[in-house]
Amino acid sequence: MPNIADNIANAIQQGAPTTLNRVTSKSQIRKNRRAALRGQQSAGQGKSLDEYPFASCAQGGAGSCVRAVPVGEQNIQGGKMSQFYQRNNMGDGDAFDVKVVD
Repeated sequence: MPNIADNIANAIQQGAPTTLNRVTSKSQIRKNRRAALRGQQSAGQGKSLDEYPFASCAQGGAGSCVRAVPVGEQNIQGGKMSQFYQRNNMGDGDAFDVKVVD
């Protein structure tokens, strides 16, 4: 997911946090995503808007770093995040660290 990794690395370079706290409320996740994407132009065909910090985190929402990325990368990321949360029993408010690796 090179485009998503670039977006995360760029956001962190601009001061976005690397320690995030999970949000489990679907309503709050939707609010965070709407706030992050408010005013953004359409991603274009075959692309989707990616935001960091993630909408599924307390730090997500307004002020997130947003970039158009391939839809395939977005789909992979969504699955990876779900797996991470489940495998690590991440509950509401639980903290985790984000690190971009090759």
